[in-house]
Amino acid sequence: MTVSAPGVVAIAPRRLQRTEPEHPAVSRAVAYLEAAAGPVSLDALARAVQLSKSHLVRLFRTQVGLPPHAYLLRLRISRACGLLAGGMPIAEAAHAAGFADQSHLTRHFKYYLGLTPGAYVRAVRPDPALKLRAASR
Repeated sequence: MTVSAPGVVAIAPRRLQRTEPEHPAVSRAVAYLEAAAGPVSLDALARAVQLSKSHLVRLFRTQVGLPPHAYLLRLRISRACGLLAGGMPIAEAAHAAGFADQSHLTRHFKYYLGLTPGAYVRAVRPDPALKLRAASR
């Protein structure tokens, strides 16, 4: 997890600390998910790393700590946080991060971070007009 603003925690995909080397198929799956811009099916991911779906999910969860879909959602939320902090509108950030639409982003954003994208934007980029009004009082 990374702290982006006071009291706001952005979720970044976590990786378990392991002593044994990571399975090459898991490394390829992580790279595939990180490069994916659109929807990723488990069938396509399993074909890309040449494993059965069940074996891939078991290996991935054991070595990364999350199943592939949960890892992908956290990646997308992390991307969306960066885009929102950079000033991109919420609907555009949703599409750029790989979500189907703004409500899809909002649903997962609220689940993982506990606040809506709008609240995140207000926390990360406070309105400068409010500071000016508060300073003039």
